[in-house]
Amino acid sequence: MQKDPIVEECNGCGRTVVGPEPGTACCRVYPMPGAQWRGIRKCPMATHLKKEVKEDTFKLNPLKASKRSMGK
Repeated sequence: MQKDPIVEECNGCGRTVVGPEPGTACCRVYPMPGAQWRGIRKCPMATHLKKEVKEDTFKLNPLKASKRSMGK
């Protein structure tokens, strides 16, 4: 199967391998890596991207929290 060379967004990913032509790199997972980066999408297999973790900004009143734990 013919694999396309990686796109600029793939630089730094751990899933790239040396391509069939000298000086090119290909994706080990996807034959067309450019399709994974269309629009606002990000490649789900990218190892060089860190996932954003949202912290809970919800704060519960300590008095209400103690009443909730008593009811269980």
